[in-house]
Amino acid sequence: MIATNLPLFHAINALPVALDPARLDEGDSIEDTVRKRKARYHQSCRYLFNNTKLERARRRRSDTQSTSSQSGENYTKRERSNHEGPNSECFLCEQEAPTSELRHAMTMQLNRKLNECAKTLNDGRLLAKLSAGDAIAQELKYHTKCLTGLYNKERGHMRALERQKRSQGILEQDAYPLAFSELVTYMVETKSNSEGPVVFRLAEIVSLYMGWKHLKLTVPD
Repeated sequence: MIATNLPLFHAINALPVALDPARLDEGDSIEDTVRKRKARYHQSCRYLFNNTKLERARRRRSDTQSTSSQSGENYTKRERSNHEGPNSECFLCEQEAPTSELRHAMTMQLNRKLNECAKTLNDGRLLAKLSAGDAIAQELKYHTKCLTGLYNKERGHMRALERQKRSQGILEQDAYPLAFSELVTYMVETKSNSEGPVVFRLAEIVSLYMGWKHLKLTVPD
């Protein structure tokens, strides 16, 4: 794809990065050269040369040429429309905005973080969007403030869970000695109020202890 599209980008003067295609061709073809040299690339760089990007570059060039003879307000509106594009929408807040105000999802690290946030927050809407494919392949765009807000929301949720866990741990630590004290008191009083020998079944003692511990956890003193 890169070997095919790179010369096409160059032909319409729309290369997304400063690059001379001739440097990648040692005589046979770009594809043969990069294979022979065992070339490597970032996924985010490959994304810049995909078919969708090429088609958009062609449309922008075509629209620019068709409006080059116009001037004034109509020309300004057409250029603004070309730059914003038809799908300039933040996938987090779902609000449309000029492309210049949005960032592109371009790394798998961001994709993993988005999936982690969606699962942690159990955000059904976000999970549904990410289930359609990774953020890079879907060419998702976002406001920086919206992404920051998502991260802050996840951190707040994790802190709340941690506080709840610590609180539950403290309650359990307090409940064990209280339940044991209740059990000992019960056994002593039962023996004191009985004239003959008293026999406690182990299953009964365990049941009483667990019942008092549960009571202390659900209704603290």
